[in-house]
Amino acid sequence: MTEHSEIAFAAKAAGLQITVLDGECVVVDEGGYPMYVWSPLTSDAQAFRLAVRLDMQILVNRVDEVSEVIAGYHTRDLVTITEHHGEDMYAATRLAIFKAAVEAGKKLP
Repeated sequence: MTEHSEIAFAAKAAGLQITVLDGECVVVDEGGYPMYVWSPLTSDAQAFRLAVRLDMQILVNRVDEVSEVIAGYHTRDLVTITEHHGEDMYAATRLAIFKAAVEAGKKLP
């Protein structure tokens, strides 16, 4: 699966319409007019909005020098994504949120 197709699933879960312009995923309005680049993998703000929109629960856990980030949401089937963050807990948190959103988007018709 390509990054663009994963972004499309995450956008679908969030109720956003996207298109690819110049190699970047862009949110478009109802008329198809491009509004802004959408990149929850690199933008803390966009990842946060995605998590809020999907009612996710986020846990950053540091135990015995092992750190992990868990992002999940409750549906009939609980979806939980765990990412070990190593040096960058922010990137791992964005990635866990994104992966959970991708899984949510895959379950939509």
